Amino acid sequence: MENLGWRERIRSWFVPRPPRAPSGRALLEAARKGDWRRVNGLLAVGTRPDAARTLREQTALWLAAQHGFKKVAESLLAAGADPGAHDDRGVTCLLQAAVGGHYAIIDLMAVARPEVFQTESAALALRRAVLLHYPETVRSLLRGGTPVDARPNGHSSTLFVAAMCDSACLAELLYAGADLDEVDEFGRTALHHAAAADEHSCIGLLLTAGADVSIRDQDGYIASDLAVTTFVRRWLLPLVPVNGEAVIPDAGD
Repeated sequence: MENLGWRERIRSWFVPRPPRAPSGRALLEAARKGDWRRVNGLLAVGTRPDAARTLREQTALWLAAQHGFKKVAESLLAAGADPGAHDDRGVTCLLQAAVGGHYAIIDLMAVARPEVFQTESAALALRRAVLLHYPETVRSLLRGGTPVDARPNGHSSTLFVAAMCDSACLAELLYAGADLDEVDEFGRTALHHAAAADEHSCIGLLLTAGADVSIRDQDGYIASDLAVTTFVRRWLLPLVPVNGEAVIPDAGD
């Protein structure tokens, strides 16, 4: 009997134990690699999408947004991942997707959590997308509900940034309803900024949309006064109203 008891004790050491719950760390690693099948498997057995973070406080969705892994992001968002979660620098998943130009992921976020697009982070994402020349990303952010006239962190309107650097992004903002004649703290419009930056395509777009060439800034300057080239000055100056009417140059001039 003593031998039997000894054998039973040995066998008990090898009895299979219940499997451990999957670690959130495994989800982070799968998201980092873009392994959407592994991500789906981990979520299916109960791993919470925001259960773990990297040393820099990045979630699995943040990593998917960084690398542009659309399928991974789709699965995480369906499981309830938060696009507004941020890392230790305050960069949210939404902002990270915008910086990377991953507009397809932004579209997914807009469907899953539209309220995130009303935040300061969304306004900053819009500004960054313009600076990086990502018109598709600008379109996705605006379509998701980001206010076109938002001024993130006290910055000037994103419209002025677009007027100085990218006509495609400017077109997206104008199509979304941006105020053509909005003025900054110095009384300058988007046309003032475009003229000062010598952005011909932006100037043409603003004029086509009906920008007022006669608005003066706090120093009394109209857009043509800030033009850095004679070409732009000669282009804008004849459009300034004289005696209440604009003088349109003859096509043959």
